[in-house]
Amino acid sequence: MNRKETRQLVLQKQSLADLLTLEMQRLGEGELEFYSCIAKGSSPERHFCSICGYWGIYTCVDCGMRYCSLMCKSAHTDTRCLKHVS
Repeated sequence: MNRKETRQLVLQKQSLADLLTLEMQRLGEGELEFYSCIAKGSSPERHFCSICGYWGIYTCVDCGMRYCSLMCKSAHTDTRCLKHVS
């Protein structure tokens, strides 16, 4: 797919599901390559920060949600920690 075709798809304002359906109809279901490119789970599961979405390397001891820094921890404790809900 070249740049001109990509711009035409963006200007159509269709959802990704609609675009994939059109592409499958255009090429035929057996010819799609992106389905076979999915890697099997050889690497460890990725965890993301519940506040900002960055790598969540720390875990809240109260509720188990992930956070990445002290700023995100304080925001999590003040607003999103499930310990305070129950």
